[in-house]
This record gives sequence, structure tokens and C-alpha cells, in this order.
Amino acid sequence: MTRRPRQHLPVPVISVGNLVVGGTGKTPMSMWLADHFRHQGRRVAVLSRGYGRSSREVSEVFLGPHLCRLAERFGD
Repeated sequence: MTRRPRQHLPVPVISVGNLVVGGTGKTPMSMWLADHFRHQGRRVAVLSRGYGRSSREVSEVFLGPHLCRLAERFGD
């Protein structure tokens, strides 16, 4: 496996879960954390590689009522 160089970002970053094992509650925990920080008035971004998605390009998804229908395109 090739390691990518470490990058330092100008904002706090929280990494959730194990990248290999599924079904451990990473998605619900990520959603809870995002909601928690948004209610504190913070701006939140969630980055995901999009497990199970049909597209390959980098895409921006906005949270909203129709998010469930986008899971096939953008993944879990």
C-alpha cells in the first residue's frame, strides 16, 4: 500500500472509525457529530470516499431532505 504525504489543515479534523470494517456505526456517529457541531454554530464539512457509490468523480453533496435518494450516486 502506498502512503500519501501527510497534510496539515487550518481547521480541526475528526476522523471517525475503522477504514476496513463495516457495520460499526461510523455513518450514524458522523451524522451525530456533524449535527452536534452545527447546533453549536460551527460550520461542518464531512469528507467521505463514498463506499458503494456508482460515480468516480469528486462531488459536493449538500445536506437536505432528499439525501437518502443520493446514496446510490455518492455512497454511504
